[in-house]
Amino acid sequence: MGGLRVQKEKKWTPAEQRLSLPPHPIERFAHLVQQNPSLADVGRELEIENMRQYNVDDGYTVLDHLDQVYTLTFGFTDDTRDTVPQVSWDTISSGLQSSFLSFMRRNFITTLSLFGLHNLTREFFRACSLLGKPAVLNVGASKYISPGAIKASVKLRKLDLDANSIGFAEDFILQTTANIIDISEVSTLKIDFGEHGHDHVFTCILTLPKKLEFLELHLIKDFSQWTCRNNVLSQLPPSSLNTLQDIRLTMVVEDTPEFPPDLNLDPIKWKELDDILSSGFPSLRMLGICLNVAIFDSDRPFEEAAEKQAQLDQIFEECFDWSKENLNLKTIAKCRVI
Repeated sequence: MGGLRVQKEKKWTPAEQRLSLPPHPIERFAHLVQQNPSLADVGRELEIENMRQYNVDDGYTVLDHLDQVYTLTFGFTDDTRDTVPQVSWDTISSGLQSSFLSFMRRNFITTLSLFGLHNLTREFFRACSLLGKPAVLNVGASKYISPGAIKASVKLRKLDLDANSIGFAEDFILQTTANIIDISEVSTLKIDFGEHGHDHVFTCILTLPKKLEFLELHLIKDFSQWTCRNNVLSQLPPSSLNTLQDIRLTMVVEDTPEFPPDLNLDPIKWKELDDILSSGFPSLRMLGICLNVAIFDSDRPFEEAAEKQAQLDQIFEECFDWSKENLNLKTIAKCRVI
C-alpha cells in the first residue's frame, strides 16, 4: 500500500455546498479492504494527502482496519508540495481526529511525516509517544501546548528537518522548558538548511543529539562553512563525534561575488576538512560529499564551468588521502550553467 495518495482541492468547500462526487480514493480502498481483509495485513506504508472537497467528517474508515503500518505521511498540501497550506488541527473534524489518533496508537509507526498541520494538541503528542523511531517533518507550532502540559516528552530516534520545519524546531525542540520533543537520543539526523537564513536554529539542533550515528546535511552556502575548522560540524557535542559512523554532505554554491571562487575551491581548506575527520571522528566509516556549483552572469559561462569542474575533481583527487585510505568515500562534483 506504499504511496496511497489522496489529493485535495485548493479551496475548502463547506459540507452543505459539496457536490455529489465519485467515491473518495481512500473510500474505494476501504471498500477493497472490507471485501478482502487480508489486504490490511500487507500494508506497511501509507500516504494520505487530505482531499478537502470530500466529506470525511466521520474519519477514514480504512484506518480502523490497518495495524501493520510503519511509515505514515499525512497532511494538507498541493500536488508537488511546493506550497504547504497551514491547517489547524482543531479545524479538522472530530471524526477524522479520532480515527487518526486511534490509528497512531494501534500501529508501531517508525517514520512519521506531517505536512501543513499546526496547533497540535496534547492528545496528538500522547499518541506520538508510542512511536518507534519517528521522523517528524514540517509541523507548525501549537498555541495550545503550554510548558508542562505534556506529561512525558516524545523521544525521537530519527529526525528530518528542512527550511519549512523552522517553526517546529523552535517551538517543539528548542523550547526545553515545554518538555515536548526530546532529540537527545536521535541516532539519525538529516537537515536541509535551505536559503532562508535560519542557520542559528539548525546549528542549535546539532548540539542536542548525544549519540548520533548518521548525519546528513544540505547547505546552500560558501564551501568554507564546511571546510574551515570552525565549521558546522564543530557544533556537534563530543559524544556524537565519538559515535558518528556515516556523514553525508551536500553543498550548493552559486558562483557570485559574495562567494569568491578562490575561497570556494581552496584545496588547503578541503585538506583541512580531511584532517578534521581523521582526528575527531573515531567511529566514522562512511563519508559522502556532493558539490554543486552554479555558474551564471559570466562572459564565458561554459569555459568557467569546465574550469571549476576540473578544480573540484582535483580537490577530490588530492585532498582526501586519509578518507580514501580509511573510509568508504563517495564523492560527486557537478558544475552547471544557469
